[in-house]
Amino acid sequence: MAVTNWAFPNLEAKPGAWRRYWVVLVAFPNLYREIFAGSTLESFCLGMADDPLRRKLLDSYMRARARKEKHALKALQNGTDVRDIPGADKAIEAFKTRFDELNQENAQGLSEQKLPLLVERLSAAVCDYTFCEDMHPRIADRVIGPSGRNDADNLAQQWLEFPLLKYLKQRFHPLAHHLRFDSLDAVTLRQPSDSSAVQRTAGHLPRYGAPHGGTNPHTFPYVTSFIGPVPPIPDPTSGLHFPQAPLLQFACTRDLFDPVWAASSEQAREIPFHFDQIPTLSFDRVYQVNTLENWRELVRRYPLEFTNLEVRQEFQRLSGKDAVFLGVDWERVRQDYDVVFFGFTAVLDCADVGVDIEASELGELAQSCSGVRLTAVMYRVVPGSTYWLNL
Repeated sequence: MAVTNWAFPNLEAKPGAWRRYWVVLVAFPNLYREIFAGSTLESFCLGMADDPLRRKLLDSYMRARARKEKHALKALQNGTDVRDIPGADKAIEAFKTRFDELNQENAQGLSEQKLPLLVERLSAAVCDYTFCEDMHPRIADRVIGPSGRNDADNLAQQWLEFPLLKYLKQRFHPLAHHLRFDSLDAVTLRQPSDSSAVQRTAGHLPRYGAPHGGTNPHTFPYVTSFIGPVPPIPDPTSGLHFPQAPLLQFACTRDLFDPVWAASSEQAREIPFHFDQIPTLSFDRVYQVNTLENWRELVRRYPLEFTNLEVRQEFQRLSGKDAVFLGVDWERVRQDYDVVFFGFTAVLDCADVGVDIEASELGELAQSCSGVRLTAVMYRVVPGSTYWLNL
């Protein structure tokens, strides 16, 4: 069963998918087992990768499951709404009941005892939505329906108002405490390609055909900093993948502009990259992505088409859309801006969903894109991160 198209009419990811999936995983920490396993919706939570499906075919039991998944895939491609599947009402009711319980808990006031659960589930949601090869994150967002999505958005907003999490919503300021990981320096200062990797033809979208690791610069060195402690990530030393890998909290080791900082294990392997004095920054040279519209405008002004087949399929898997996928032309961005900040709530709203842009909005590029669906995708951006492009 070779899968080449993951765009389904009723499963396009909607803005806020990360945020709502966070609420879903707080409601049901073992979502697949608690909601989908053994239900009529199980076969719709499709394995996305081809190789695992081929391995399944070696087992007679799994062959039967693969046939069910193939039928489910065809149904989705034909426009079936998973909410209309017989038996889906049980899952719908389970979500409704649990969301009501969470609303009652919030009405009684959030306790500090719940904070670790919220942070851990947020990290799990972000990793699971992006890297999980199953369909159940998108299936869940459809199953909860319009009212469920509204409830989930409201619950998430209430949790983000919790005093100990309010710092996540702060905006960029040059004199703020910009924290960073030493271990990321080696990544952000060593790029897999140079500016020649972007093909530029007058009157056409610039095109980047290499594989890449997300919405971040790939053709020049840059530095990433964070506004505060970031959620834990799957332990890269465990040899396991999420969700089996244990979550590990990385401490931000130092301030970006602190010339004197404590020694760390990373210093023994990498030459420290630091500043003896804070660079002079102008707010005119800072672009803040604090809303979906800010993100959309950034891509509209500096569009870059991703032409690599694997990248296109990955974006199609996440967004559910069949389109020309756009990212950010960072070479052009850094001519106008020194810093781009990705606000926490904006990333929860935009990550891994397709935000459509009309060809007519692209000025001199409009004619070359006429009749084509253009979709901007924010991918693997850490909420509350800052990209320093010209340090």
